[in-house]
Amino acid sequence: MDYYFACGFIIIIVVIIAMIMNKSPSTNDTIATPQSLDGPVTCTDMSCLGTNFLSCVPSVLNMNSEGQAITITVHGFVNDKCGYTMKFGDAIAADCNFARENLNNKVLNQMFGNPEGQDAVIAASCKQ
Repeated sequence: MDYYFACGFIIIIVVIIAMIMNKSPSTNDTIATPQSLDGPVTCTDMSCLGTNFLSCVPSVLNMNSEGQAITITVHGFVNDKCGYTMKFGDAIAADCNFARENLNNKVLNQMFGNPEGQDAVIAASCKQ
């Protein structure tokens, strides 16, 4: 992944996080409740998603920002890698498979636009 591509990816993530963090509830928002142990955890905030990412617990966070559906999913482990996707509507913005040893706060923070020196991990783990 070249430098400009990585910067573009990080900028997209920063914009998403800014939209999420500045989002005020609207009448169209729905409150999700946790699912049974048979399915993924349905998160209602970034804290829930972050905790589940660090442990690679299958979970989903659905949001709607300015009419745009955003879905962030932690798929769980497959072949000892943690699957993670971010979608805008039906378009995949990030499709990642993180090695178990890369499930840490630095990688999570960088995925959400905070520079943590994890460019190589993200470049090796994610495709667009």
